[in-house]
Amino acid sequence: MSQMVCTCGANSNYQQQQQSGTDQQTQQRQKRPPKPVVAAKDEVYAFIRARREHYPVMKNYMVRESKIIENYKGTIVGLAEKVCVLEAPLGGSNWVSPTTEDPRYCVLVIRFDSMRNANLWSFSDPIFKQQDCLPPNEMIEGFIVPMKHLPPDDCKTFTMMNIRNVRDAQAFQECYIDEVVPLLDDNNVEQGVVSTDEVQPLRRSWVKRGDFIFVHQARRPDSLINVFNSEAYSRLRADRENWAECETLMFTVSREPFRSARRR
Repeated sequence: MSQMVCTCGANSNYQQQQQSGTDQQTQQRQKRPPKPVVAAKDEVYAFIRARREHYPVMKNYMVRESKIIENYKGTIVGLAEKVCVLEAPLGGSNWVSPTTEDPRYCVLVIRFDSMRNANLWSFSDPIFKQQDCLPPNEMIEGFIVPMKHLPPDDCKTFTMMNIRNVRDAQAFQECYIDEVVPLLDDNNVEQGVVSTDEVQPLRRSWVKRGDFIFVHQARRPDSLINVFNSEAYSRLRADRENWAECETLMFTVSREPFRSARRR
């Protein structure tokens, strides 16, 4: 098998035309102090999805069970009523309706202090033990992943990138991942909160073992949209399609449903 040739290096027409501007941006980045991050110890995220019409069920259930989650050293980060697809794989995405392209799922995010406690919670919690809180064939799906660092609490907008079928790992790293990082930093995105292929399914999961998951977070959706709609990212995405398949989701979580329910 012939080896892929990296097309995002110095031979790029755009880089030749914009070399001066790129060098200036690079110098500015080199002058910046390192962005402070809080490294994760053993913390993990649990991502759980249900059909969007069951958003009230998810909201009421998690209000009722929030104390159980706390007993397992977990914290509800928030619930997103809808999920937007920023990048769909070949063949489309099941996150949206194939006819109307309306969002089909809501997503709950929980943070635990360790994989052990997250698993203990999933083994004991009826939402995964019995899965009888929703109609048949509309079961809850989810997975747990280790966190790389801890974002600020007000970063409530997530992008989740599901990478699979990587055909050239070196080109993917050097010509996509390494090039995307400064774009995210320039837009004040907490990049690489999750960066792993250590996916622990929760009984059923839309993410499969062996998939690579990236999670970035931001205070505002605009910060992420600016990255993914930029010309610079469009070029990187075109190159990336030579080396891997990717589905990118964006959603903003809120704790307001839980606060509102508790006030009633």
